[in-house]
Amino acid sequence: GYGDTEAYLALLAVSPGLCERGIGRQMLDWLVATADVAGVETISVELREDNSVARKLYETLGFVPTGQRPGGYYGVVNQNRMRLRLRPSPT
Repeated sequence: GYGDTEAYLALLAVSPGLCERGIGRQMLDWLVATADVAGVETISVELREDNSVARKLYETLGFVPTGQRPGGYYGVVNQNRMRLRLRPSPT
């Protein structure tokens, strides 16, 4: 979803048989480029705490941890929050 200054990535998934081919990275590169052109300041994402592959991918693009929601996935797995700042927010 896109707002005036923020974008939120609700779901990104790659079929298990197609993993490790750079597809997720290509989709994220497109999202970041599109958000940047639109003037978005930040992109936020939430992911499962146990999804180290996704976390590493987001980190390579500059996403940083911003918090956690305990039991965010059906009360079973914690939900980690991350954010990428594309430009400083106006003050």
